[in-house]
Amino acid sequence: MEADGTPVEAEPGLSRNMLMSAITGEDINEIDVPANPFELQAGDRIILCSDGLDTLSAGKIIQYSEWSESTKECADALMTAVEEANMPRQDNTTAVVVNVKDTAEAAPVVSETVTEDVGESTAEMSVAEVSTEEIEPESEPQQQVGQPVFAEPEADSIDEEAKSKTGLMIGIAAAVILVIGGVAFTMMGKKPVQQSEPTVAEQEMEAEFEATDEQDIDAPVVDEEDEMPVALAEQEAVTEETAETTTPVAEPAPEKVAATVGKTIQDSLKSGGKGPLMVVIPAGKFAMGSTSSKNSDERPRHDVTVEQFAVSQYEITFAQYDLFAKAKGKKTPDSLYLDRETHPVIFVSWDDAYYYTKWLSEETGQKYRLANEAEWEYLASTGKKTTYWWGYDEEPNRAHCFGCGTNLDPRKPTKIGSFEANAFGLYDTSGNVAEWVHDCWHDNYKGAPEYADVWEGGDCSYRVVRGGAYSTPPQSIRNAKRDKFKSDKAYDHIGIRVVREIR
Repeated sequence: MEADGTPVEAEPGLSRNMLMSAITGEDINEIDVPANPFELQAGDRIILCSDGLDTLSAGKIIQYSEWSESTKECADALMTAVEEANMPRQDNTTAVVVNVKDTAEAAPVVSETVTEDVGESTAEMSVAEVSTEEIEPESEPQQQVGQPVFAEPEADSIDEEAKSKTGLMIGIAAAVILVIGGVAFTMMGKKPVQQSEPTVAEQEMEAEFEATDEQDIDAPVVDEEDEMPVALAEQEAVTEETAETTTPVAEPAPEKVAATVGKTIQDSLKSGGKGPLMVVIPAGKFAMGSTSSKNSDERPRHDVTVEQFAVSQYEITFAQYDLFAKAKGKKTPDSLYLDRETHPVIFVSWDDAYYYTKWLSEETGQKYRLANEAEWEYLASTGKKTTYWWGYDEEPNRAHCFGCGTNLDPRKPTKIGSFEANAFGLYDTSGNVAEWVHDCWHDNYKGAPEYADVWEGGDCSYRVVRGGAYSTPPQSIRNAKRDKFKSDKAYDHIGIRVVREIR
């Protein structure tokens, strides 16, 4: 720009190289790809994109891909989402969407549609994008079924024109990658080749936990004693009885039965009725965050000491919130025709959630509040380092989310307590509705407190949301997954879980 007569001063704190990885959020010095190779199979979808797509979370990118039938529809949805986000310095976003098909089906087709779509994108879209569309082939060359599109076809199976067009597609993709300087690979569809050893993220865990983690990956959560909170025994000082967690269960536990380690508390309301059912959570120490390079906002992993507290066993329902709304003259939120007694409240902002806890404190004489972020991850993970509260791997029918293997409607939440509780006896910490926590948003854990207190500072126009929801993919319901939303806005997938201090 200086050469054109328009010199521009660099913004404080920003590098001249504004190209960053959508996966790590760091300047691109190396291509951030998995250490283990992926085996592409028919039905997989690949998205190659420039740094502009880091406006969207990984969960949202997966969601738009899952909802899109064609690659063109997927690219359009991603570009529209980036434009609607209207983030600063996001004026040049490129996305290449590729569907992987059997070589016999797709080899002569992909190159034809790429050329067409490139012209269409250049002419009609303000943000550049390249996409392919699914079109039935006119002929079917004799190739082995099951190989990805990128496998080189045999010389005698396709004519010279098809080869030329395939080469054009590869050349276009290579040119896009060189222009944008780096690519963020978001793999859709089937998982990478399964291996017996833990994933890359698991291999980065501390050495002292490595042997235990490998041994207990397939074991029920309640049997993983080595990673239970350090001070679990202190629970006896404030509880009348404690369920046994150290004796292995000889037979499979009945459905929806969990090892509740704390007694329950339910305070009376001055205006009549009862407050939320609360479970006492023991004090302890755990490793917060993750070591994965794919999730820079969850790093660095750090130890946090947690004091004893109580938390609502279920997400707050419409009926429970309605008591507060009517007492304060507030409008009751729309339930989307769901049963208000049994479904978690939605369409509540962080401000609404905050004042709901204040009202509970007035009604009970006890100190109610939203969990801070460290408390939330502790109660959700039960102090373990596993990806999910039940273990390291995605498992069907464990939670209500988009792609969690249930028969539930992915457009709305389900009844509270529809799935098994975690080892603390808490329901729906993964999925159903996401949950507001108290903390303002920080981009990562650098400088995070060592004790489970509210982390002061940060961007308080956004508040942290945890747990994932019915409309988000399985990756979003990981224990360590973080998200942020405007504190003064109400959303159809975010609800409330409350904490009560133990004096």
